[in-house]
Amino acid sequence: MKGTHLVRVTKSQGGLPLPLRGVNAETLQLTEPLEVMSDTETLYLCLDGEVVLDYALEFVHLRALETFTVAQAHKLSPVASAIVLRVKLEG
Repeated sequence: MKGTHLVRVTKSQGGLPLPLRGVNAETLQLTEPLEVMSDTETLYLCLDGEVVLDYALEFVHLRALETFTVAQAHKLSPVASAIVLRVKLEG
């Protein structure tokens, strides 16, 4: 994975699993909302574009290179399209 441009590869493949020991890490290309029903602690890093993360009765607007961690069911909605890195603890 050394030297991989995550945004470019994700745009061409639609997503990319990353080989990291102890966590489940992947890039996601979002063009429509994604509902996540998990309560696993998950970190999102917006790599390209913008995404709105809705959880409970709150929301966070992430722009490129901004992060947020959530530990409950949530919904990711891209503004047009977005690429995010999602990191979940395995367990």
